[in-house]
Amino acid sequence: MAAKAVVWVAIGVGLYLLPEATRKAGAGEDPRPVLVRALGVVAVVAVPMLIVYAVAPALVLRLAFGEETVPAAGALLVLGFAMTLLAAGYLCVQYMLALREMRFLIALGIAAAAEIVVLSGTGLSSIVGFATVVLALQAVAALTVLALGLARRPHATAAAAT
Repeated sequence: MAAKAVVWVAIGVGLYLLPEATRKAGAGEDPRPVLVRALGVVAVVAVPMLIVYAVAPALVLRLAFGEETVPAAGALLVLGFAMTLLAAGYLCVQYMLALREMRFLIALGIAAAAEIVVLSGTGLSSIVGFATVVLALQAVAALTVLALGLARRPHATAAAAT
């Protein structure tokens, strides 16, 4: 749960991102700066969080969830990175929905299927190993939707540029 804090921030930022990107695209303006600002807000939250998770993961878990969770401290930083990527991916999806762009669905479908197959078939015995696999899969998904989002130029803006 501690690693998911950044996802909750992204959900809140998404409430700004979706209508603002829709408005900009509808007005023929480039909406990509809205996405960049939204990702910046997530970064402002994620970087200090990740530093704390790197320096004092056992303390974070002990204070937030009790002594019985401290054995999972080794996975907290990895899960923090994974949840940061999930937050970024979420914002990219909100952005593409604002632009009525649906190509990301294929990428996310493949990522979801891969996560099910990999996590159920690997026989991971450690929480850190599990977290590392989740991080790798989230990285691929987030980078894919980010590339799709940033590459997408609204038709109105592209037409105005010519």
